[in-house]
This record gives sequence, structure tokens and C-alpha cells, in this order.
Amino acid sequence: MKINGLRIAVKNETVIPIIKTGQTIYLIATPVSSYSDFDTVCPMPVAPVGGPPGQERALTDSKEYQNKLREHYVMFNEWLIVSCLKEAALEIEVEIANPNYIDPDKTPNILPIIKERRIKRYPLEWETVDLKNPKTFENWRVELRENNKFTEADLRHIVAGVMECNNLSEELIEAAKQNFLALPLDQEETM
Repeated sequence: MKINGLRIAVKNETVIPIIKTGQTIYLIATPVSSYSDFDTVCPMPVAPVGGPPGQERALTDSKEYQNKLREHYVMFNEWLIVSCLKEAALEIEVEIANPNYIDPDKTPNILPIIKERRIKRYPLEWETVDLKNPKTFENWRVELRENNKFTEADLRHIVAGVMECNNLSEELIEAAKQNFLALPLDQEETM
């Protein structure tokens, strides 16, 4: 899509801080633009067909089909979480030359080093999750609990952040409407 000849590309991210003693981990959730990868590895269950001859219909009320639908929904949510979490960031300390230093002796090329805290992004690597294997989707919880000592509250915070990044909340929609209505209309450009 283009608006006035310009292609609009907006990067939407939700930063999910996980605060631990002495260290904050920033998980970065990016929305999933297509579910086709999920649909490929985990197709939607098909309801069984039954009924008298000539009056066959999909038996969507069958317990077996309902259980398969529930399982599919759970796997989708687990896949969505893992698919959104591709990056993390950590605070790091870097040493840089102090550009504001004034050398009283005018000694060339001698700048004192200062330490500065910055955020550095890293790719997130799952050890037991394979996006091509639906049976592994839920392993992200086990990995974070056991290997990284995340709590249930941390996991719920992650789920909320992933859902936030993939959905527009009513507050965001209302704020965008109010912002639009508050702007003056450019009369020259109206149709």
C-alpha cells in the first residue's frame, strides 16, 4: 500500500523487561505478519462427517473434534509466542574515549576512557524449540523456567507482551482516533 506515493512501513515492537537481581533482560516481541508457517506445520483440524445418507454434515459438536480444536488453539498460542520472540537486549558497559575531555597539557591523541552503559540486541536462540515441530512449541516455558530461572509471573508478563504486540488495544485505537480528529484538515489536499 502507498499513501501519496510513499510506501508506509512501520516497525512495531513491544519491549518486555524481565527484572532480575543485578540484571534486566529486555525481550523484544515483534508481531507475526502471517500465520502461513503455523498453518503449514499445524493444519486446522477437520470435523468428521456423519449423518444419514444424503444428509451428511460436519459433526463439529463431537468431543474428539472439540479436543483437537482446543489442542490446535493451544499450539497456535505457543507458536505465536516463540515466533514473536526473536531478539533480546541486555545492558552492557562499553569503554569509549571521552570526547569532551580537554587536555591541559595539550598532549595529542590522549583521551581518557570513560565507561558508558548501553543496550545491545542479540538474537534469541531456543535450545529445545523447533518452529517446524509443533510438539516443541511449549518448551519455551520449560527453557525459561529451568535454564533461566524465570518465574510464573515472568512468563505471564511475556505472554501479555506478545499479545499486546499482536493486537491493537481499544486504548490505542481510541488514542489514534482522537489524535486524527485533533489535527487540522489540509483544505488544499481534500478531494
